[in-house]
Amino acid sequence: MVPTPVRALTARDVRMVVAVRVKALQRLEESVTRAEQGPSPDLAGVLELRLAEREAAAALGIDWRHYTWARDRTAHVMTEQRQAEDRRLLVGELARTRDDLLSQMAQSTDSASREFLQAQLASVETQLGRLQQDLRQSPQMVEEEKLLDAARVDLATLLSRQERLQERLRLLLRSATAGGAAGRRTGTPGSP
Repeated sequence: MVPTPVRALTARDVRMVVAVRVKALQRLEESVTRAEQGPSPDLAGVLELRLAEREAAAALGIDWRHYTWARDRTAHVMTEQRQAEDRRLLVGELARTRDDLLSQMAQSTDSASREFLQAQLASVETQLGRLQQDLRQSPQMVEEEKLLDAARVDLATLLSRQERLQERLRLLLRSATAGGAAGRRTGTPGSP
């Protein structure tokens, strides 16, 4: 079965993702700040990320479907990058394990130990072969990774902002929940 070709990210797509995210996070931060500064914590006025992104895309004159495709493709490429890095690290570990097994085999004197070490070596070699095959990337993926590498600082900054915002929302939710629980009895429902 031939895989369906996937349209590649462009530098314009990456800039678009960054611009929409900046504007969306700014709107979210403003809505959270308003909720935090109110007389009592109120989450009703806090925007959801998806809605903030949709509004930001509209405000910037960006087609929503194109943006969501570019955002999702960016996330996919970043995930592939992390997985490839994990595979590269694992290949290094397995190569060291293979070298250790070869060294042990050279020092082994009894046939049972050599047989055991050879079975271990065969397993490690099989795993190494599979991982090395998985490390091969399409030219498209290589180019997309280069685009994301160029925007890595912006993307990391946005992720950090989003994480801080999520923490503020958790604190706001706890505060709203604690405030709403004041005056309520705790215990088993229906008990006196």
